[in-house]
Amino acid sequence: MSLNLTMWLQDWQDWLCAVGLNNSDW
Repeated sequence: MSLNLTMWLQDWQDWLCAVGLNNSDW
């Protein structure tokens, strides 16, 4: 469970970074 959670968190962080870079208006 912890391993899956870690992988999910990394994907989430990568998504947030992509959204933040693509949408500077936020």
